[in-house]
Amino acid sequence: MSLQSCFAVIALGAVVGATPAAGQTGGGYDFTWNTIDGGGDTGAAGGTYTLGGTIGQPDAGAATGDGYELTGGFWAAGGTILLGDCQIDGVVDLFDILEMIDILLGATVPTAAHQALCNVDCGALPINLFDVLRTIDAVLGRIPMPLECPAP
Repeated sequence: MSLQSCFAVIALGAVVGATPAAGQTGGGYDFTWNTIDGGGDTGAAGGTYTLGGTIGQPDAGAATGDGYELTGGFWAAGGTILLGDCQIDGVVDLFDILEMIDILLGATVPTAAHQALCNVDCGALPINLFDVLRTIDAVLGRIPMPLECPAP
């Protein structure tokens, strides 16, 4: 390939790459801003290791407007994220306690979500008996919910 051909390809790429993309509008909705993001895996496990990752996710989180709410991103969970909600179902209950016990006994390999949500005493990992006891206290109403990390 000659030097002139290389410059022609580069110039064509610059012109095409600089052309703005038009968004879709109409029907009372405006979709003029959008992105194409990648995916990932929140809990690939092997042995004693768990790996979570995402590729190309610049806009994770909540977007609201005109009475609508959209939660976007690969890591975003629907609804409210609660400390102690190990099953990520929107409530802290007996099933979350059982999930913690399974992690303690080695029956379940903890994912990144488990490490973040089941560590209710907000202390050092791994998830331990104090996390289970604190969640039991919360479910029985002995301490207020939603659970929050204790002040240092």
